Amino acid sequence: MIKDLKRLLRVFTFDDINDTVTIGKPAIFSSTISLPDISVEVGDLALASAKLIVGNVSGKAAAVSASGDVTCDNAGAVTIGAKKVLATMVALADGKLLIGGAGGASAEQTPTGDVTISNTGATLIGASKVLTAMIAAKNVTAAKTTGIVLGYVTPTAPAVADVDRYVTSTVMKVGAYTIANASPPDGLCRNVTINITMNVENDTMGTVDIVGTDYDDAALLETITPVAGGQAVGTKAFKTITSATGVDWITGGTDDNITIGFGDLIGMPVIIPATTDFILVAWDTGVINAPTVAVGAGVGQCTVALGSAGDGTKILRVLYQI
Repeated sequence: MIKDLKRLLRVFTFDDINDTVTIGKPAIFSSTISLPDISVEVGDLALASAKLIVGNVSGKAAAVSASGDVTCDNAGAVTIGAKKVLATMVALADGKLLIGGAGGASAEQTPTGDVTISNTGATLIGASKVLTAMIAAKNVTAAKTTGIVLGYVTPTAPAVADVDRYVTSTVMKVGAYTIANASPPDGLCRNVTINITMNVENDTMGTVDIVGTDYDDAALLETITPVAGGQAVGTKAFKTITSATGVDWITGGTDDNITIGFGDLIGMPVIIPATTDFILVAWDTGVINAPTVAVGAGVGQCTVALGSAGDGTKILRVLYQI
């Protein structure tokens, strides 16, 4: 008995200097030794910085570092790694979206208004939600609207032609003329006219370059050759005039006078493919038989002539297909 007790005591190693006890493996016992309950403080455990005590496959406690989707520092702060939260991990009700609120926190919301979205991600624009103001005029092209019948009604009654709206009477020259008004008084797109008053002898007319914009506010240029003692009529419809410049003019001895204004042509808002695509032209409710129309590659070349019925009081109405 004394001999066995001595063997048992060899299991414990006492260190009086450091006040520690080391428990070894009993040499004579095959069963577990039960020790009395003792109180161990957290500070009494030896554990490396930022390590956690985790049971391993052998059923033993082991010190490990947190890794993978989540890490933990030695202050206990847990950090979820970047891009570690997958869509399948987020609880979200059917058809809902997560939207940030004023306080910076996300909240479940159901999409409403002009566009809705299903739980498969399919979006749907509601009926009558796309308004005219949302569509850029330049995006309504012939290729996208082939065979569609449209109507154009002038917002104001087209003004009667004015021979000196843009440049009042002045002597001809090589160079830029002073622009009196940059646009027609009716706000529509109108063609340009040049009127020449001969003084004794005809000058060599040369040409006049008219620069401005079309219905879509794109740059527009037309070179017009004046007619000595008469009127030259341009074919392009200008929304605005930015410059009128004389080119290659030569005096005949006494300088001729020039005025520049607008004529009877009204510009259309879109490119119309052919003259046969004009279906109907009317002043107010009066239909014009065989109206004078023109088309071209640019919107500024698609026009309708006022004719004798255009007296400055009637609204122009045009029905056409593109």
